[in-house]
Amino acid sequence: MKNIFLINYARCNICYFLCLFVAGMTGCSQRTTDEIADEVTIDFEPVAMLEQMSLPITMDIKDDTLYISVFHGDSLLAIYHEPTGKYIRSTILRGNGPGDMLPPIQPMFVDDEVYVYSRPIMTMFQSDVKHIDKMQKICVGPTMLSNIFAIGDNRFVGSLSAFGIDDKIKLDRYAMLDDSLNVIYTFGKYPSAGPNERTDYADALSHFHQTNNVLCYNDSNLITVGSRDISFYLLGEDGRYNCRDILIVCPYDYDVEGATEVSSARTRLRDGYPRSICDAILYDGKIILAIYAGMSPSRDDMIYFEIRDGQTGELIKRLTPDVEVTRPIAVNDKGEIIALRNTEDAITIMRSKPIMN
Repeated sequence: MKNIFLINYARCNICYFLCLFVAGMTGCSQRTTDEIADEVTIDFEPVAMLEQMSLPITMDIKDDTLYISVFHGDSLLAIYHEPTGKYIRSTILRGNGPGDMLPPIQPMFVDDEVYVYSRPIMTMFQSDVKHIDKMQKICVGPTMLSNIFAIGDNRFVGSLSAFGIDDKIKLDRYAMLDDSLNVIYTFGKYPSAGPNERTDYADALSHFHQTNNVLCYNDSNLITVGSRDISFYLLGEDGRYNCRDILIVCPYDYDVEGATEVSSARTRLRDGYPRSICDAILYDGKIILAIYAGMSPSRDDMIYFEIRDGQTGELIKRLTPDVEVTRPIAVNDKGEIIALRNTEDAITIMRSKPIMN
């Protein structure tokens, strides 16, 4: 009798852990974080003054070269020597001719390749890093996407816009794309942590929860970063990414202006929710977040930084700059944050002490 009890008890335990395992593999948890972590002041020093810079959008570092995309001007990508901040040249012409692009553009460096997505014309361009001045058009992306991110191995992730797409995929957040930007499958979940947020209102969800960054942690783990959340995706045995966790970094609530026949729903952040994520980088297995510190988040607001674990999102350290700096940001191979400082005279490239010290 005792043996039968032990066998049944063991079976129950096995079933219990199998259920937990299956739930972890197929479900997508959602949690709101309010962690307490070490708060450290991080020192920044000026590197170089950029007198001609106008509305910088993105920043990337490849080897010892710094690439800053801009919104205004005849050329949309400025190139600098990262250690000294010395200007090298500008490239990617604004226009409608072959190889020309319209801003905002989004450069993405994957190994020795560089992809540049021009959002207004929904077109992806590509070249190797050495021939960045001779970008070649790959193709035009689907109209259902609001942005496209290169993740390596000729794969791309597009963020879906719910307005006007099939009801069956309206609540999916992303699309996996092939090297011709064709949709292979859709996947992903939107957060639903707002006090008055409707989990079935796809138009409002997709308008509010825009994706800032898609980070490839490794061959099977993908991290997406919105303005309020970090989401973690695991590649399943079926070859598709499945949401395993959503972490709400910045609490939120918003008002909704309903969709019409010709326009999607629009959302507006309610007062009292000042913080929002504005940029993110993966460095040494850690997620480096840049977060607006102002009361009404805007492009020129001062930012601070959070270092989070790349697998769990757990907060490791919060870094407050000793001077006002703002986005966009990059991290060099020494673990130093490169950011910008706006003054009346110019924009200055700033460099921090190593973040992991």
